Amino acid sequence: FTPVAGDARWRTLDRHRRRTGSWKTGKLVTYPETAGRINAIVEATDGTVWAVRSRARDTKGPLCRVNSSGARCYGVTDGISFPWAQALADDRRGGLWIGSTTGLIHWKAGTSIDYLPEKLKHADGSMGVEALAVAADGLVLVGIGQTGAGLGMQTITGDTWKPFTTPGADGSVLRVAAVLNDRDSGVWISTPDAGIYHVHAGRTDRFRQIDGLSSDTVTGLFEDREGDVWAVTPRGIDRFRDIAVGTVSKREGLVADSVASVLSGRGGEVWVANGK
Repeated sequence: FTPVAGDARWRTLDRHRRRTGSWKTGKLVTYPETAGRINAIVEATDGTVWAVRSRARDTKGPLCRVNSSGARCYGVTDGISFPWAQALADDRRGGLWIGSTTGLIHWKAGTSIDYLPEKLKHADGSMGVEALAVAADGLVLVGIGQTGAGLGMQTITGDTWKPFTTPGADGSVLRVAAVLNDRDSGVWISTPDAGIYHVHAGRTDRFRQIDGLSSDTVTGLFEDREGDVWAVTPRGIDRFRDIAVGTVSKREGLVADSVASVLSGRGGEVWVANGK
């Protein structure tokens, strides 16, 4: 855990004790009630901090709530049928989405609904729901660590599962490690072996090590208060941010890199004449 100057509050994982903790005003507080492997932490719209875990030695359950007075975990008696979980998202309506190897649960204190797709029915112990995100319109983005029909990147609207498919990105062929819905309604999908896909306004961009990423293995995504997107890899942390100068070359679709002239049309189009 490495603090970075400028942020007032930190949430982290105590890697030695395998539990959640918070760092504030120079003090680190750990929560032994959450002992186990912490796989995801989110802050709900009401400010409550939630975490999901696996490899716990107790039977309290995979979902834990953390506040200033301590932590409490929720399990079978609270409507959570999974013994462990690795993905978590706030539904923006007072509930949570919880992902595990065989499916996911939409949970709210007192109620829960299981979503157990047939494709993941026999996946117990292997890669299942690895990432979750919820768009402003309520669309649920489900990232699965296996590829194939009904797997990869999926979406849920109501009770309907659909593959996440856009021009340039077929969700069924992606092994998903993390997913992020940013403040501009863009979707970021990271993979364990194929870099990052960014989908926004009908356009899909792909970023790999050849494009400047520190690695094609991207295990985490985060958007900060300034709107910068951070990508976690085995070789470091990469940051995506708006820049004043953009480059258009053969990689973006020009016939050649050498440009002789350029013209902006009245309809907003840009005309480019290659020098050769």
